[in-house]
Amino acid sequence: MAMEVYDSKITSTFLDEEKIKAVIKTRKNSSTKARGSPSRTKTVREMERLGYEAWRDKYRHGKR
Repeated sequence: MAMEVYDSKITSTFLDEEKIKAVIKTRKNSSTKARGSPSRTKTVREMERLGYEAWRDKYRHGKR
């Protein structure tokens, strides 16, 4: 299952409320407008700025 499945405002809001730090890859067409989830928007902007490979390496996304 692709991790992008978990990329949603509802998931991001829940994680923020519970103070859980998660590394979830955002969808390619994700909006950079904060419509209810500032942390998700921050992630989208960071991925756009760094590029997926650099973002992946920084957060060790895909590692278990």
